[in-house]
Amino acid sequence: MIKILILGSNFGSEAYLKALDKISIKKDITISSPNILKKKINYPRLKKNKNYKKLIKKNIYDLIICATTPKIQNQFLDFFFNIHKYKRIKTRLMLEKPLSYNFNNIFKIIEKLKKKKIFFNQNYIFPKIDVWSKFCKFILKKKVSKINYTWKFRQAYFINKKKTWKTDHDKGGGIILYYMSHIIFNLLKIDKRIYFDKIILLEKTNNFITRIKLSLRLQKIKVIVDININSLKTYHKLEAIEVNQKKHMLQNSTKDWTKNFELISEKKIIKKTIDSRVDLTKKNINELIKFNTKKNDYKEFLNTVRKSYKFLQIIEKNIYV
Repeated sequence: MIKILILGSNFGSEAYLKALDKISIKKDITISSPNILKKKINYPRLKKNKNYKKLIKKNIYDLIICATTPKIQNQFLDFFFNIHKYKRIKTRLMLEKPLSYNFNNIFKIIEKLKKKKIFFNQNYIFPKIDVWSKFCKFILKKKVSKINYTWKFRQAYFINKKKTWKTDHDKGGGIILYYMSHIIFNLLKIDKRIYFDKIILLEKTNNFITRIKLSLRLQKIKVIVDININSLKTYHKLEAIEVNQKKHMLQNSTKDWTKNFELISEKKIIKKTIDSRVDLTKKNINELIKFNTKKNDYKEFLNTVRKSYKFLQIIEKNIYV
């Protein structure tokens, strides 16, 4: 029996709870949020509680999933680290990205997690898409000289005019700390030797950045990243160009960022994916449960996470100079 606590009732119930339901192990699940008692969640034997601090003080959980905003996640981690001082805990943490609302806090959190030997994972889903993983391996086998990475969509703020932390830089949102973090983490799965070149283009709307285009390098591969969160078009595309100009492309054109990726080479569709966000989240939870300190899988993950935030910090410094 695995004892699990979920913090956050929105994404916590819509993604994590559904993902846990697909994992065939016995589970004792509690979900916590300030308004949880008012929510109707159809899940058998699910426990509900408004106060996660009381729960953690009284119980030792095998897995805690934090599906909250960066600020609340930071508060939870501060509390959890203090509990860890006097209570021997082997809890594993599934955390959302970014880890906190600024880089200073993020690096402190990473070091504390490492020092206290607390295993954690972040729910980066693109590397878990089967065709995505195969495309990255495919790139490494080819003589690729350039990669064009383009991500365009219309963020919910521009559709319903409702403010959200995802567009607020000071709350851990914004195009760099939140959206760009996916791209950099994905590129680091291709090559860890990543270098910043320059910012090519910046566009702002209502005093926050809505589009950024920059160049960087993965060792000998030139990479052009173009991300636009206020675009009338919607697609996520990774294009690899060989030295001989032969092109290979991975792309989807749906509002769901995870579905219907097509792997195209020379205008021929090689493979199409139908992965769901829930299934990919399940893969990340399983990975966290199976992490082993004696193997290199967790060390590699930890180094990739640290490096991705270091690189995002470099991008930010080159924008706010």
